[in-house]
Amino acid sequence: MFNFRQKVWITLIIFIWIFFANTQDRQIANGWITGAVIFSAVLIIDLLFTGSNSFLYEPEYSNWKERVEKGQGY
Repeated sequence: MFNFRQKVWITLIIFIWIFFANTQDRQIANGWITGAVIFSAVLIIDLLFTGSNSFLYEPEYSNWKERVEKGQGY
């Protein structure tokens, strides 16, 4: 389901939350929360737009038409 890169992101997010849970200083905790939110957003973008079923942006209609006619599909 997840490739290596996505597992690394998930592990990193979990470690950030563990460090956040162990800190007592609110100012430091806000930094950890911000980091976790940013990494989570990157992970969501990674899951949506990369991988075996990746999103392919093709603005040129003729290239898209040739690929669909050959059966390669999108």
